[in-house]
Amino acid sequence: MPVYNERETIEEIIGRVLAVPIRIQLIVVDDGSKDGTRDILTALEQKHDFTLIFQERNQGKGAALQARLPGSGRRPGRHPGRRPRVLARGMSRS
Repeated sequence: MPVYNERETIEEIIGRVLAVPIRIQLIVVDDGSKDGTRDILTALEQKHDFTLIFQERNQGKGAALQARLPGSGRRPGRHPGRRPRVLARGMSRS
């Protein structure tokens, strides 16, 4: 899930996504937020079970969706032979 400058809404958004009654792996990519979103995400990561990736600078939603997990040669959420499912669109104010 790409995130950029969502200080006011990120806690509610993460809560809603994790409340969906299906098994998911949530990967949050902060795309260079400057408003304190990173601090909130770091605290939320300690409380909830999701993967957090920080990008050094804002590169746009497309780059955030293609962010790679550290040490991984694959994009997160990619499974050979099937299309990845997108649970939410347009949640980031890029």
